[in-house]
Amino acid sequence: MAGTRVTVLAVRLALDVSLADVPVVGSQIPHDTASVSGLDLMVLSSSQTNPAQQQALRSLLDGAGWTGAAWPESVWKATVSVGATLRVTNKPFTAYVALTTSKQTDTMMLSDSAGTDRDDTLLPARQAVLVAAAGTGMTGWVEVDKALGPLRVSRLGVSYRDKTVFLLLDGSLTLGGIVLETMGLGIGVRVESPYTVTATLDGLGIAFEKGPVRIAGEVLRQTPPSPDWDLLLTGGLVVSTSRISMAVVGAYAHGTNGMVSLFLFGEIDGLAIGAPPVEVLGLSGGFGYNSTVTIPAVDQIADYALVAGLTDPEKFPVGKGPLEVLKTLTTSVITPAVGEIWLAAGLHVRCFEFIDVKALLILQVGENFAVTLLGLASASFPPTGHAYAKATLQVRASYQASTGELAVLGQLTRDSYLLDPDCHLEGGFAVCTWVSPSPHAGDFVVCAGGYHPDYAKPGHYPDVPRIGFSWALGGGLSIVGECYAALTPSAFMLGARLDVDFHASVVHAWLHAQIDALIQWDPFSFEIDIGVRAGAELHIGFNPRIELGVDVTVWGPPTGGIATFHLPIISDVSVKFGASKPATLPWLDWSDFHTRVLGKQTTQVLATGGVLPEPPTPTAAAATTSPSVGEAEVKPWRVSAAGFSFISQAPTPVTTVSLVTPDGTTTPVSLHDRDPFSVRPMGTQPANATHTVTVKRNPTPAEAAAGVEPVVVDLLGGIDPWTAEAVYQDVPMSLWGPAPPSPGTRPATDTELLVGQAVGVRLTVPGPDPGDPLGPIVETVLEVDPIEVDPRPVYALSGSPDPDGPVPDRPGTVRTAIATGLLGTASTRAALDTALRKWGVAPPQPREGTLTDTAERVWSYLPYDPMTAPTRQARR
Repeated sequence: MAGTRVTVLAVRLALDVSLADVPVVGSQIPHDTASVSGLDLMVLSSSQTNPAQQQALRSLLDGAGWTGAAWPESVWKATVSVGATLRVTNKPFTAYVALTTSKQTDTMMLSDSAGTDRDDTLLPARQAVLVAAAGTGMTGWVEVDKALGPLRVSRLGVSYRDKTVFLLLDGSLTLGGIVLETMGLGIGVRVESPYTVTATLDGLGIAFEKGPVRIAGEVLRQTPPSPDWDLLLTGGLVVSTSRISMAVVGAYAHGTNGMVSLFLFGEIDGLAIGAPPVEVLGLSGGFGYNSTVTIPAVDQIADYALVAGLTDPEKFPVGKGPLEVLKTLTTSVITPAVGEIWLAAGLHVRCFEFIDVKALLILQVGENFAVTLLGLASASFPPTGHAYAKATLQVRASYQASTGELAVLGQLTRDSYLLDPDCHLEGGFAVCTWVSPSPHAGDFVVCAGGYHPDYAKPGHYPDVPRIGFSWALGGGLSIVGECYAALTPSAFMLGARLDVDFHASVVHAWLHAQIDALIQWDPFSFEIDIGVRAGAELHIGFNPRIELGVDVTVWGPPTGGIATFHLPIISDVSVKFGASKPATLPWLDWSDFHTRVLGKQTTQVLATGGVLPEPPTPTAAAATTSPSVGEAEVKPWRVSAAGFSFISQAPTPVTTVSLVTPDGTTTPVSLHDRDPFSVRPMGTQPANATHTVTVKRNPTPAEAAAGVEPVVVDLLGGIDPWTAEAVYQDVPMSLWGPAPPSPGTRPATDTELLVGQAVGVRLTVPGPDPGDPLGPIVETVLEVDPIEVDPRPVYALSGSPDPDGPVPDRPGTVRTAIATGLLGTASTRAALDTALRKWGVAPPQPREGTLTDTAERVWSYLPYDPMTAPTRQARR
């Protein structure tokens, strides 16, 4: 052969193995109806063969007695391939697996013929199956659909995994009304020593049907979703009668690290609980451990497995058993996820006899906390007979703590119509707001049908389709209409469009009408565009065409506009009316801006930590002092001696934040880089604002009486300096974004918020410094010092010296003095306890009585009045 030399090693093992030897169902297969007639092995020295080399190799194989071998194209792209020839009712089916390829994914192609005509050996695309599964082996199938007595063979296949070639069978066995279904049933032969034979079974199902009762259940071993999981078992059960249907599905997955994941979901439908106008038709619910639920987009809720219904034959063909339900759930809805837990509860109700509602609440806990409500509402009118209107609305309400997004979205399905099934209804709505920790906190949007064509939609705003209809009336006539409205922090917009189109033979006629309005806030301005066009065209000769139309633009304030007439033959004619478009906008001054837009807001001082509860009754000082700036009179803060913090926040963004020092100078607070801000309603850009904070210490009543004035506190100096930290906030672009250069200018930015603007400062007062800790105490320090004994003998003293010092006496009033002192101390403690209790910081009562109890028991403790003697100091 020209070019690169290619060497081929081909081995064929002739067999005559009947499928009647297959376990479980083999005994039901008649002999000589299904068998394995041969196994093939081919090894190529190169997987890069060209058509000429392939033809030469085929000729070599034919010359070696391989006439009739149907090697598919994919085998010539592999270095090692195996195959098997199966004969069913004397018709050969050949399946091949390409075990190794070069720079390509492992694939397999199947053949249903062993003939010599190479062009006819490959199955049609709809019958051939290509499979690649890393780590779990490869499987190729060929459709058979043959009945062998009570056994029906659906398909035959060959698989290779773990150095073992498997011959597989999917089929069903009918015994007395019970159908036993097998999936992936077969035997395997190891291709290296020891050449062991292994049986395999991927799934087993059972079905029973008699009259209106149908029962179907299956257990299936599926390919794990990732290499982190080594086992995935799924199962399901469907029970249905003429009225009630029930379905339960579940899955169990085992991870390579020993982790377990499972879920269970069930549904019962066909109930009739309650009475009109609301009837409960069905219930559903489930849970998952170490698994997560994929939430669908709003336009996919109608086909979402957990909402559409596990027993809906249009969504899930239960005639084939719950296997189809399981495949849908485990591949696109519920997947293993370590650390995730979910709960779900659903309800199916009918309202007013013609509104059908399905709702499902899903709670997910793990790395993210999320709550989602999915709804599907459909209605037909009239509810019986020919329906002149039908609408199905999909709704999704969700909150995600990790993104700070709270959103309610809705959208009609394509099968909604009005008057006629060809008059399709469409459209959606959205209500969204964002809170912390979202970078868009403070933003919101309310939208029905989308946005103004010239509005630069922010990226985090949802896409909402136009609300409208499209109607093909027949005879070449079609009508399309749509509308929208949206509210954002900076603008309100609305619009509508109507298109009528007619085609008949050589005639084409049309009518187009639309209106778009954009209203922007302070400074208030609006612009409305209205257009109408009508025309006709003949497709004969030179295609004569005529069109009439008018476009009107209205602006304000002051109100004015221009109308442009589109006439045939002559040029467009424009007519102005009302006031001319002003060159500048009516900017607000600071007084109007502060009153109308800011609502006369002033700087706010807000405590953020270390504030103690208020006492039960206000003190006199509370009515005379105020720690915050503004006209409202507030009570003073009762703060903890362990430290506290507060925020001083301006009603506007600021460019600098400064703290006043005792000598009258200011110290700036460090601010990070940020975009400049403007005062859009005032036309001021860029704007500058300084936030200055002064903290003063008010004198005590005694100091005030002595004429002492308040003193500015040295916040950042002294022994215990305060901590100053800038406060940042996202502010609305409608107030602090760039001012439009002229009336009618469309918003030039795709965001509604100016991010990370400085608005104030957080001051933290430090708590007391307890000093260095005592630390550990060495045990020897606490030990008793030993007394050294004098070894010399002790001699008795002789004589009795006269006593020296004062002579004690017994006055008889000592116990009374002790009791009086205790009662006085008890009274002082009671007053202190009352004061502390007002602040909620009083210590607990002693467990063993009070000083008053001790005073009353003095005469019991001291049966005799103690003797007293003057001290040395008293004697002096």
